[in-house]
Amino acid sequence: MGWLRNSSIRTKIWLLIGVASLMMTVLAAVLIFNARSDLKTLRLAQAETAIEAARAIIRRHHSLVEQGELSEKAAQRHVMDILRDFFYANGEGYIAIMNDDLVAVLHPANPEFERFMGDLQDADGRFISREAVEIGKTQSIGFNTYGFVHPITGEYDTKTSAIARFDPWDWTLLAGVF
Repeated sequence: MGWLRNSSIRTKIWLLIGVASLMMTVLAAVLIFNARSDLKTLRLAQAETAIEAARAIIRRHHSLVEQGELSEKAAQRHVMDILRDFFYANGEGYIAIMNDDLVAVLHPANPEFERFMGDLQDADGRFISREAVEIGKTQSIGFNTYGFVHPITGEYDTKTSAIARFDPWDWTLLAGVF
């Protein structure tokens, strides 16, 4: 540290500015990381709440079928009509429904995806729809993280889906967030 003692005041000031800048950069990075982590936690909670709301709607309509007030097809159509307009997370989140044949019977953000989705893979070659149905069958509510194209930006991004099951109709519900 003898060099610092022998340095000019100007050098010491520049060194102090450099250290302060580095510390502010580190602090900003930590704050951004924490904010992103908090946002991810919030978004996952929103997805889980959306799944629970969808399950409540489905259970209510299923009870109407059991009471003989609606046919199963009419109840399913009504549920899909409700969920088609159900968005959360500033309009980015929605509920999709996959049946056991890997057909997306509901995809509000992209209705053209309402077709067989068993061959849908992410960049790592993972079969996203197959994984979702398996998670739905084995967990009360599960999560799956994979790469997917963001519907708003069009860029490849990381997406996490909350996944739940409604066995009487062989439906797997997905609520994803980027």
